[in-house]
Amino acid sequence: MSRVDVALGLLVAVLWGLAFVATRIGLDSFSPAQLAALRFLIAGLPALVLPRPPIGWGVLIATGLSLYAGQFLLQFFGIAAGMPPGLASLVVHTQAFFTVTFAALFLRERPTARQTAGMALALAGLLVIATTTGEDLTMIGFVLTLGSAVSWGIGNIFLKRIGGTAQVELTVWLSLVVPLPALAISLAVDRPSGLVRTLATASWGGWAAALYLGLVGTLVAYTLWAKLLRRYPAAIVAPFALLVPFVGGLASAVVFGERFGPLRLVGMAGVLAGLAVIVLPIERFVRRARAVPLAIALLLLASPADALTGAEWRRQPEVARRAYVDGVIDAWHGLADVQDSLGTRDRGITVFKDLVDCLRERLMLSPQVFTIVERHVDDNPGLVSKDMADLIFSALSQTCRR
Repeated sequence: MSRVDVALGLLVAVLWGLAFVATRIGLDSFSPAQLAALRFLIAGLPALVLPRPPIGWGVLIATGLSLYAGQFLLQFFGIAAGMPPGLASLVVHTQAFFTVTFAALFLRERPTARQTAGMALALAGLLVIATTTGEDLTMIGFVLTLGSAVSWGIGNIFLKRIGGTAQVELTVWLSLVVPLPALAISLAVDRPSGLVRTLATASWGGWAAALYLGLVGTLVAYTLWAKLLRRYPAAIVAPFALLVPFVGGLASAVVFGERFGPLRLVGMAGVLAGLAVIVLPIERFVRRARAVPLAIALLLLASPADALTGAEWRRQPEVARRAYVDGVIDAWHGLADVQDSLGTRDRGITVFKDLVDCLRERLMLSPQVFTIVERHVDDNPGLVSKDMADLIFSALSQTCRR
């Protein structure tokens, strides 16, 4: 990533972390339902000029109800019921745990061994945190905040169904789903007279917090996040979200004097470690490390010619054939990483970067890739005179287009 984009990723983490402090301030003036309605009324204003994303109303409403309404109503009620904002910033990010779980249940996406281990670690951390309920953490606040993460996870499944829709427009139009159910809850809980009284007596701090949450915490932050996701694979961008709990915890400690006891710190460390195992692209680095000895084997066993044709590659021992495929893909990874670090957009390199992004998004590891390439070569004997790198590209491109 370029330095500017790294700075943008850090900025988004800071904006989202501070949103938990703003929420606590806003709840001093507004009820949870009122604050949610205000936040997303503000965030939805650009719908006056932005077109609706090309998705059906049913999907739009279902996604908005889970991803925004459920997530933030439960989060706001949880903080109001005794969940410290710093701790809330960590618990809601267990959405990664629930997203993987729901994807396995409803999308038949089998979690990897790494994801399963990360989920177990995060769950253990949550259980430790749950044992610290008492003076500054209520069980109802903990459960409601955990429900916020569950709703976020459900919303992510809907997002997977939607696919590559323009993120800024989607954020704005999903925001429009929240105010009606939030106001309905407010009328039922706060009564109409309570809503009118709150709007008349809210402090400037409360209004500023609502404005921050709608304008900065939603519109600005999500727009920057969408910009980064358009430029880079999710595996590169997602780790910045792991910084949000650190920002939220530090900001809450400074503003509200929130403190974390030893046992709670152990639980928080377990959750963060589990989320890191789930989110960080560990297989990418492991695969590259394993490719080194195979590449050495290729250099020892292969012909000294510059590049192998398909026929020459087919005559190599299997260990060398695997090493050759790994080496070509690692070279593409390197080109993509160099382009990202320089902040450039070379059209030739972008072709390889798009293919690398596809492999990352589909979690296609070395054995799967090798099988696809080998089958492609076997099924196309008329192409074995071509450069093997071209055959690898052709095989994987066909797979990614399916």
